[in-house]
Amino acid sequence: TARPSGGLRRPVRPNARPPTLHRGVLRAGRRRPPRAARARRDRARATPAKMERHPAPDSIDALVGHAAGRRSATVVVVDVVESVRLIERDEAGTIGRWRALVQAVSERLLPGHGGRLVKSLGDGLMLEFDEIRPAVAVAFALCDECARVNEGVDPALRIRLRVGAHVGEHVVDGLDIYGHDVTLAARLDPLAGPDELVVCAAVG
Repeated sequence: TARPSGGLRRPVRPNARPPTLHRGVLRAGRRRPPRAARARRDRARATPAKMERHPAPDSIDALVGHAAGRRSATVVVVDVVESVRLIERDEAGTIGRWRALVQAVSERLLPGHGGRLVKSLGDGLMLEFDEIRPAVAVAFALCDECARVNEGVDPALRIRLRVGAHVGEHVVDGLDIYGHDVTLAARLDPLAGPDELVVCAAVG
């Protein structure tokens, strides 16, 4: 016999088997699972699951829907520098200045340069242009708009932008734009410093 720490004596079987796991429940020895569990297991083995196979789409156009089309355009990605810090220090002011900037872009800059607002996030924009020159012009105009919305604001709380631009082919539908060139545009943006524009060689 063995004596546990509590002082009680507990018999020890000489050939006791260690506990084993069965279907996620700890059981001792060779104890069989309940009859219902065995029945479910047997039915699962007897009736294998059927998986439906769908033909792979011939192109990305088929994947995103019939309304999608492929086009060549310039994609501009705009990001607010240190947006998390700005929101934490001055949520209302930062949101107000950002909304004023987005309004200027959508109502004045884009219509005057043939651009389109693809999406607006809480701290970024994705824009699309048919031509390269208007895309670059809007990117520089964004800096002027930032200066306007930042007038009288503490320098530590001012909105500053970094911008990336890339020209290429992508898939477009009524909701979004897709493709490798869109990803490249998004990757150029983090390479820019505050108040900087980074472009691919084709744009430059």
